[in-house]
This record gives sequence, C-alpha cells and structure tokens, in this order.
Amino acid sequence: MKKSSTLFIFLCLQSFLFAQDQFWVVFKDKNQSAFNLQNPEEFLSPNALSRRYFFDLPITLSDLPISVSYLNQVIDIEAIPLKASKWLNGVLFASDNPDFLKEIQELEFVASIQKIDQSQTKLVKQKFDYNSATQLCEDGDPVYGCAYIPISMLRGEFLHQQGFKGSTIDIAVMDNGFQFVNTNRFFDSLNLQNKIHGAYNFVDNNPNVFSNGDHGAYVMSTLAANIKDTLLGTAPLGNYYLFTTEDNNAEGLAEEINWAMAAEWADSALGIWVVVTTSLGYSQGFSDPSTNHTYADMDGNTTIITRAADLAAQKGMLVVNSAGNEGETSWKYVSAPADGDSVLAIGAVGPEGGAAAFSSYGPSADGRVKPNISTQGIGVIAAKYDGTLQKINGTSFSGPIAAGLAACLWEAFPAKSNMDIFKAIEQSAHLYYAPEEQYGFGIPNFYRAYEILKLSETNAAQNLLLFPNPVSDFLNVYFLAESEGAYQFLICDMQGKIWLTEEAKKDVYEHVLNLKDLPKGVYSIFVKQAKNKFESKFVKQ
Repeated sequence: MKKSSTLFIFLCLQSFLFAQDQFWVVFKDKNQSAFNLQNPEEFLSPNALSRRYFFDLPITLSDLPISVSYLNQVIDIEAIPLKASKWLNGVLFASDNPDFLKEIQELEFVASIQKIDQSQTKLVKQKFDYNSATQLCEDGDPVYGCAYIPISMLRGEFLHQQGFKGSTIDIAVMDNGFQFVNTNRFFDSLNLQNKIHGAYNFVDNNPNVFSNGDHGAYVMSTLAANIKDTLLGTAPLGNYYLFTTEDNNAEGLAEEINWAMAAEWADSALGIWVVVTTSLGYSQGFSDPSTNHTYADMDGNTTIITRAADLAAQKGMLVVNSAGNEGETSWKYVSAPADGDSVLAIGAVGPEGGAAAFSSYGPSADGRVKPNISTQGIGVIAAKYDGTLQKINGTSFSGPIAAGLAACLWEAFPAKSNMDIFKAIEQSAHLYYAPEEQYGFGIPNFYRAYEILKLSETNAAQNLLLFPNPVSDFLNVYFLAESEGAYQFLICDMQGKIWLTEEAKKDVYEHVLNLKDLPKGVYSIFVKQAKNKFESKFVKQ
C-alpha cells in the first residue's frame, strides 16, 4: 500500500474528544498528485482493478488519491483531517483556528468549503413504522414462511428455484447499525457460514457495528434471514459487508460523507459483483436546518451522497436505495441518493400491489422517473433483536427486498454489467410503458427480467469451446466465431474469487491456459474480445 493511502486510513481512524468546528473542504483538482492514470496498480486495489477490467470501465481522475500537497497546506493553517473522499476530492477537517475560514478561502486550489454541524440534538426522523398487528401472516409458506408474499409478488422464487440465492455476490449494506445480527437466531446460517465478510462503523471509526442501531438489523432480515418455513430473505446466501454510516445522535451532511467513504471502501475491498443497498435518505430535518436540501437539489448531481452513489455505479457496483417515506408530508419527493440517475430507487406498495401512501413520489427535479420500481413495503415481516418476528412498514424494507433479488439475478448472468441488471429490472416492471409518479415503472417481475437477459445473451456456448473438460493441467480454449482483436481471459470460482487473468496479445482463435496450480473445483471462465464477452464453466480435477 502506498504512503498516501496509509495516511488517509490512519486519519480516518482518529478520534477527537475535544470540541472543534468541522468543515467539508473540496479541492478543485488533483494536481501535484504522486500518481497518474497510466499506473493504476499504484493506487487501486486488485479487486477494484479486476472489476474495471472485467466490465471495461474507465479509470478516471476520481480514482486518484487526493493531493497530499493540498492536504498539507490545509493542515498548516491549524486543521486536522478527519475523513476524506477521493471520489469527491473532499476532506473533512476539524479546526479551532478562528481565522480558518478566511485563510482557507485564500487557497487557490480550494473549490468550496462548508461547515458541518456537530449538534447532538437530532430532530425526529421516522425511518420506519411498527405495525402492532398480532397476525403476522395468514398462511405461512413451507419454504418462505412469512416472506412468501413479498417474494412471490416479484416472482423471486423462480430465481431461488434455479439455485440463485446470491452466493457469488458481495452485498454492502449501509445503515445505522446492526444490533444483535451476530447473535440473532434468524442469522444463524449467516454467522455459522461466515457470510459476514467485513464490517466497519464510519460514525465512531471502529469495527463495532453490532452494539447499537436496530434499523440495519431489520433491513438485514429481509435480505439474509434463513429459517425455512419461518422467514427467508431475498439473498440468503449472499456475502455481506455491514457499514454503519447513519449517526443515531445527529442528522446532517457528515452522514453523507460517511456513506461516500463506505462506498469507496466497498470499491476497494469487495469483488467483481457488488450490490450496495441503503435504506436511508437525506432531504430535510437536519440538525442544522441551514444545510437542509431542497427539491431542486434532487437532480442527481448536487448532494454529496448522490454524487458518491452515481460514482459507485460508475465503478461497476449496482446501487439500490429506498425512495423515502415522505409521501404524506410537505416534502413528498424522493430523497438523496434515490435521485441519482444510476441509483435504482425503490418505492413501496402493499401486499395487494397498491401504492403505499407514505411512499415518496417522483419525478426527480430534472424530470426523470423516480422511484424506478416498487416492491412490498407495507406489512413486511422482519426479525426483531430478540429472535421474534415483527410486522413493519416503510421503503426501508421494499429497498432491500429488491436489492436481494437483484443480487440473485446478477448471479444468474455474471457477464452482464450492473446497468444491464438495472435496466432489465426496470423493463420487467408492470408499468414500464406508462410509469406513474409514485409507482415509477411499477412492480418488477424477476422471471421476466431473467428472460430479458437470457434473450440478450450472445449465446456464448455456441461460440466458445473448452477441452478437455474436466481438465487437469492445461485447458484449451477454442473460438468458433472468428473475429479480430486480442482476447482477455478471467477465471473465477463459484464464490467470485479471481484465480487467473491473462491476455492473448495477438489475434488467436485457440489459446492454452496453464491451470496446474488451480485447486480442484468448478470455475467460470470469461473471455472478452473487443465488445464481445463469452462465458462458460469447467471442472478442475
């Protein structure tokens, strides 16, 4: 790891127990950087590089680390860097220098500066509602239990029946904490199989995400609960990463910065196929009312969190976000980052398919369809901290229900990009040709989305031949459809771990891969040539 990266990680782990003003400072550029785009391996992790390589994604200025020269010049005016976002080219500083604002505004490389409220008085912001009905589900399904209605409404059981339950997908969940997820019986399989692959609390700057904040735990139960005939989540075999980004004591822009940091962490640490799901939204009700957003800000390009979410999508991750629960308030509209043009925003409907009154409306401020789709958000059954079930309402739950099935769909079509999955889900919805301001494109049908993607494939099996299969040492790859251009090869296991990348640097129609060191098992091979992409499976014996 390079020196500057180490510096920023160290800074992010610091705790400051004294009262100082905090400022979000955005730099104009990344001049004087020690890195350049021609050598991305110096500043991007192997995982981040593999995702960009696999999906033909450009490496851009947003990937470069922040200029250490700029950072040091701000430090010199009595400021302490707390958190940083290379994507947004911004740093959160603390300073007790009374002339800090004046002095930093004189620095020609500073684009903007905004004071961040640190008030510990949090305005009441209803994230979701409890429903005290004692009848949880009238007819529990022998497989899904009380999760049958929201999953069957979306034809999600079709994906599960095909064996797609999220096992090759990394799912990052950003929330206010995941209290008791490490001990709750509904997550026994998650914990016993070590499916929580990472966790970090960006509010308190420590790895503890399990001691406070139960909203994330409810969200997780719609995704990862795995008790047959009682409650089954939409992606019960997913690989989970849990991030606390929401501060339970204050509401403000600092939380949006936390989200950006978590997304950048996911870009670096997670694999090729990443779904980011968030049941949070930011609009009004901030501890410092002067920093509240306006409807005009919901244009996909303005708020900190929305810009970070769209950048996450540009890095190949599928970003799913709840639309918001403000449909019956004066605000009414979707909240950031659901307004992002590359963010799949999820509204809420009842078990019969009618729009939930509380579900936030579209369009975005610039006229785009929002929410994108809607799933069940009324009467959703979720797991409580004490191992019992609770009926709850909110787009907080329609969002992860959709995110889990999106992960399963991507597992079925790993050669497709995040936006291919995004578009297929939209196209499968029942109002795709006549969207409405509260439904968006409507209720998706994941069986239909599967068929849409299946029809769009290039039928790789007819163009790619592997032999011998099973293979012991050397795999011959033969291309039946001749075309010009070098070929690139990528081999990964069924959990998405990359074992080999290789390039045939000249036009070839047959290539031999040395697999002597590959462990026994089943693997996928992806072959790219120009805009063509082929995928097949083989067995190493």
